[in-house]
Amino acid sequence: MPSKVPIDHYFDETFVESVRTELIAKIETNCQVYDKRDVHKLMTCDDWFVRRFLPWRPTTVDTAVKCVSDAMKWRHLKAINDWNDTYFPNEFYRLAACFTYLPDRDNNNVLIIRLKNNRRDPILRPHFDELARNYFIYKCEKIVSENSHRGFAIIFDCHEASLSNVDLDFARFIISTLSNYYAGAVVYVCVYELPWIFNQIWKLVRSWLDSEAKKLVRFATKKDISKLIAEENLPDYMGGTGTKDYRHVPKGALTIEEMARQTGVQGFCGTDIDKVVNHFTKLIDNS
Repeated sequence: MPSKVPIDHYFDETFVESVRTELIAKIETNCQVYDKRDVHKLMTCDDWFVRRFLPWRPTTVDTAVKCVSDAMKWRHLKAINDWNDTYFPNEFYRLAACFTYLPDRDNNNVLIIRLKNNRRDPILRPHFDELARNYFIYKCEKIVSENSHRGFAIIFDCHEASLSNVDLDFARFIISTLSNYYAGAVVYVCVYELPWIFNQIWKLVRSWLDSEAKKLVRFATKKDISKLIAEENLPDYMGGTGTKDYRHVPKGALTIEEMARQTGVQGFCGTDIDKVVNHFTKLIDNS
């Protein structure tokens, strides 16, 4: 988290405690817009629950309070505390387009987004776009909430990706989500194996980042990724020997077909279900 102000000052315990105190007072005047479980964490947990939301750049207490307050309101609106592993379909896990893996050399947690396995189809938009976005949020949320005071790195794996895998709307969503709700937990962003055909796209995406976010970006190739992450902590397809199953399906996770038929999504007929299932089957087979 590069900054002109020393990190120790920005994360000074007095600063964090001031944010917590003023935020609690703010919540008391309008408690219904916050999740009670988050309020409880704010009042009883250690500083990590505050620090994880803080902006990338140093700021005043008032600005930090607003930042954390907005994040908590957003969490309540999306009901994030109600999500669990079975909220998402079996195929999302098997596809492994977004998954957590073993820590890097500095013991930061790692979240990998594999662009090759992301491919939008018009049939997905009415019902699965939001679910896919929530899945990304859920992965961020788990890695942050389950590892107190350990930030995480994001690896954008562009290896074997093509222009058909590019989704600029989703890229904007990721940047917005990380900037507004997980900034205090993001240690760095690594763009892995960026193909030359993505150069113009990267320039566009980079223009969406503020100056502090740009400082977090690194680049790596298959030849030097081991400088960031030891080979034994890299997945096999990145040339590593990591043994963690990145396609593990949590117990109880339903298939897309099972979820669709059980929930009876309005306007989602049997033909649509078959098309979606076929779409994910092809992606998984080619991943």
